[in-house]
This record gives sequence, structure tokens and C-alpha cells, in this order.
Amino acid sequence: MINQEQLKQLLLTKDPKLKKYFWNGSDENYTLWFPHTESTEMTDDMPEDRVVQVTITRFTTNPKDRLIYDIQELLESRKVPTDDVLLHYDEETKYYQLILETHVLR
Repeated sequence: MINQEQLKQLLLTKDPKLKKYFWNGSDENYTLWFPHTESTEMTDDMPEDRVVQVTITRFTTNPKDRLIYDIQELLESRKVPTDDVLLHYDEETKYYQLILETHVLR
């Protein structure tokens, strides 16, 4: 399993403009990642690894934007588990949000 810094470096290979937590507010497509929800994996009733859930969201005006799927393929090729991509449309901002969840080491 990779850690947060390794995840960041992988994500930057797909989107060099990647930001953590917040975007600068420009009118363009962008990708955010934010770690949250720490937990401890247990093995034989003993604490093993501290893991962090990470949400990666692609904000885009194009519902067929492939970048989040490219990120998913990259992570899975590195044996990083991911959930299915979720699609959400925000009426107020007119952006599609393509959302990918994963877990990495703290």
C-alpha cells in the first residue's frame, strides 16, 4: 500500500495542476484530492496499519472527461484499491463532479 505522499506524486503525473483540499477559483476543469477519515487496520486483534480514506474529485464541464478514469487505472495498476467512480452534477456551479475513493497509509 502506498502513503499519501506517494499518492500525491502519482496524481501529479496525471494532472500537474492538482490541488489538495481547495481550488483557486478559476473557470477551468480541475482535480482536488483530500485525505480524511483515519482508521486502523487490525490483524489478529492487534493494530496493524493506520490508513486514511482519500477522495479524489474531478470538477469538469464535460461529463465524458476521462482524467478520473485514467487516475483510477493508474492507481489500480499500482495495486491501490479504488471504488467505482461516482458522477454528480451541481446545478449551481454547472460542474460535473467525478468522484473516486481510495485508501492509503497515513
